[in-house]
Amino acid sequence: MTRIFARAGVLAAFLCTAANAADIAPVASVTGGDIMGVTENGEAVFKGVPFAAPPVGDLRWREPQAVLPWTGMRDATAFGAACMQGRIAKESEDCLTLNVWAPEWPAKDKKAVMVWFHGGGNTEGWTSTPFYSGEALARYGVVVVSVQYRLGVFGFLAHSELDGESDHRASGNYGLLDQIAALKWVQANISAFGGDPNKVTIFGESAGAEDIGVLLASPLPEGLFARAIAESGPLRRVYPSLARQEEECGAIARALNAPEHDQIAFLRGLPAGAVLFAGAGNPQGCRPINLDGYVLTDQPLKVYAEGRQRKVPFMLGNTLREGFVQMPPSSLRQTIRIEYGSLALRVLEAYGVEGSIVPPPDPVYGDLSVQYGTDQAHRCRVVLTGLQHAATGMPFYQFQFARDFRGVPNSSTHTDEIPFVFGAPALELMQIESPGDMKLSDQMQSYWTNFAKTGDPNGSGLPRWTAFDAKRKAYLTFTAGGPAAGEGLRAEQCDLFLRAERERPTWQFPERASH
Repeated sequence: MTRIFARAGVLAAFLCTAANAADIAPVASVTGGDIMGVTENGEAVFKGVPFAAPPVGDLRWREPQAVLPWTGMRDATAFGAACMQGRIAKESEDCLTLNVWAPEWPAKDKKAVMVWFHGGGNTEGWTSTPFYSGEALARYGVVVVSVQYRLGVFGFLAHSELDGESDHRASGNYGLLDQIAALKWVQANISAFGGDPNKVTIFGESAGAEDIGVLLASPLPEGLFARAIAESGPLRRVYPSLARQEEECGAIARALNAPEHDQIAFLRGLPAGAVLFAGAGNPQGCRPINLDGYVLTDQPLKVYAEGRQRKVPFMLGNTLREGFVQMPPSSLRQTIRIEYGSLALRVLEAYGVEGSIVPPPDPVYGDLSVQYGTDQAHRCRVVLTGLQHAATGMPFYQFQFARDFRGVPNSSTHTDEIPFVFGAPALELMQIESPGDMKLSDQMQSYWTNFAKTGDPNGSGLPRWTAFDAKRKAYLTFTAGGPAAGEGLRAEQCDLFLRAERERPTWQFPERASH
């Protein structure tokens, strides 16, 4: 899905008169040197811009290093390669690049900035897909940035030898460190694109959203962003200790027949494809974020429970039918007993389960496993996070995306909101073209960009979105008929979830975690 654009001109063109500025290639000076982008639909677009040195050779499994400077004008008209994942033709370890969409060129004033972290389980994903084009969002008067970061075994391998190399005695979490490095680049360079470094909003979906929740709990990104939006990725996991992550990642070294000593030097000498293949054989054990004592010093769920997360306006929500718990009713009953203990019977009743009788699928929320999976891993987690974040005194906004895809029943599933948030060309690719859907996308983009500008999604011509508080638990649902306000989303199920969380918080009782 990568689009490659031809070189739009040479530096001499930049010296033309201001009257021709709209017709020539935009040029910016950034960390490392000068870059030349392209003008697309009146916007200045820069692609494949490095924000760190290529993490190759001896830099494999190290913190992101400073950008390597270049001479002359660097072409920034084509997306960079995706990070290693084994799912796309153009991928490489040399992947720490970002893309920028500026709504006007040259910039007349400073604009809010939105920095996108893609999803994909922290094992896949790339920014060259048209689904993440910043073109439509930028038209709302914001600068849009999309970021690539190391994935899978390249982004999260932990090893005692890497601890010894680190000034912080830590390893793993390189993907998160890449995201932080990109945010530092934004602080240093976004003014060159008309962006305001004091108005940076991070936003992401799925794993990208979960990473944002983690960054809110990390001590490292202080001052790097002012607001956060997370789509379908509330914090729900209990992360392994550094020692446990190193133990799990040991399987990679064994699979590659690494020697007993100097394993990292051996692994760095192997082709990226061989390392990727070994990591694919251990997809769960060596991919998680870990408590390394540097990026993360405590369980994020505990940090939120104690009100120690970063104090910024926060928007968090989910789709109607996220699912993620796909199991027969008998297994689901056992899961409920494990996760709820003495409350299990009341939970079963709340879902309409009576003895061996399983209720038919709910016309709105789906079958039993989809309902339960969405509530436990998303809806009720969002409510819990809302209570915790609102208690810090910062604005929190809850949403739910409930628009069936082109009228397809039982859709509104994981990722379905993305085309509505990004607009064209994602809407066109999904053949979403009805007037109602186009209006809904416009409204969602307005809410998202208003939030980026002010920390409040509300604006002229939009239905009121009330901030979440402990009493009303207000939320906004995006439906085929437009945004609809509500209070106490799934109150019966989520009240039981909240009670269980008070009695047995997930960070102390990992069996309550959604994996």
